[in-house]
Amino acid sequence: MSRPHKPGNPLWPIISQIPTPTYRLAKQLNCLLTPYVPCALSLKSPKEFVDILRGARTTGIRASLDVESLFTNVPVDQTIRMMMDRVYRDSVCTPLDIPESMSMLRKSLQACNKDAPFLSPDGHMHTQVDGVAMGSPLGVLFVNFYMGTIEQRVLADMDLRPAIYCKYKRSVVNAYIDRALSHSSGWKQVNEELCRVRQVLVNNGFSNECVEDVIKR
Repeated sequence: MSRPHKPGNPLWPIISQIPTPTYRLAKQLNCLLTPYVPCALSLKSPKEFVDILRGARTTGIRASLDVESLFTNVPVDQTIRMMMDRVYRDSVCTPLDIPESMSMLRKSLQACNKDAPFLSPDGHMHTQVDGVAMGSPLGVLFVNFYMGTIEQRVLADMDLRPAIYCKYKRSVVNAYIDRALSHSSGWKQVNEELCRVRQVLVNNGFSNECVEDVIKR
């Protein structure tokens, strides 16, 4: 998929995993692990950020940060280790009713992310051994887990923390909406494409509120 909001319109790989043997397993894992995602710093909507700024009594500068090619740069094995620590060894979380000693959860995550084959445009079969792609039910989960864990660790070790730090990921939604608008030749096709985009994003863990907010803009 082309990313028209980025310089040079770089391509973004979207690999549909619906035909793969691990698709249903990935959806179940996403449901099981989503409650464990570190989300203390995440915002649910732009309005929440505006409310924080209005109630803040701080001085300084405001800055935004962006991770380049986040999905394809997520380290799968490291993120799986983060998930294991969070699920089984974090004192604030209730462990899953899946024995860690059997390595079932770890092996299932590895199978869904590193062993799921896909057919490339050149007709060859490939597996993505690192990084995650849109089109997998676990893509957004891995991104949010990795970034949430990194942010918590970095902020905990800082001597001088920002007065306010929060995140609201909408670049993914923007990319999908921009594509729907730029690749559609009429309003009927726009509506059909937006319906498809809504379903894809919701299936990948984005809220209806977030998607509709971007579409309305």
